[in-house]
Amino acid sequence: MEPMHRPLPLFPEAFDQDFSSSDFMISLGYNYAMWFVAAAVFHLLNPVLRGSIWVRSLKSYLLMAAFFSALAAVYMNHYVAGIRPFYYWSMVDALIVFTVVALANALLYPRFFRDPA
Repeated sequence: MEPMHRPLPLFPEAFDQDFSSSDFMISLGYNYAMWFVAAAVFHLLNPVLRGSIWVRSLKSYLLMAAFFSALAAVYMNHYVAGIRPFYYWSMVDALIVFTVVALANALLYPRFFRDPA
């Protein structure tokens, strides 16, 4: 099992292993809202950021990754040491995923919107 998910079976009282349909819908809604906000922040910041589309996209999405990681750090500090690796690895995961999405955004954004730079 990868390091991020090792704490899950060790702390069943903290992690819900029975993912219901309503849990799935809540998770889907949260993820949609998170990525919508990240895209909206880029769209709003794009005209004032400096650099190529690649640099502007990385700046904006890594800012959002910092917000996500800050939230994970707050949660991490409220749990015992055994659960903390889950939040640590979710921060690493966020850094990777937000970087990949930033690069995809830099590739696709100019195809749908006029680049202000």
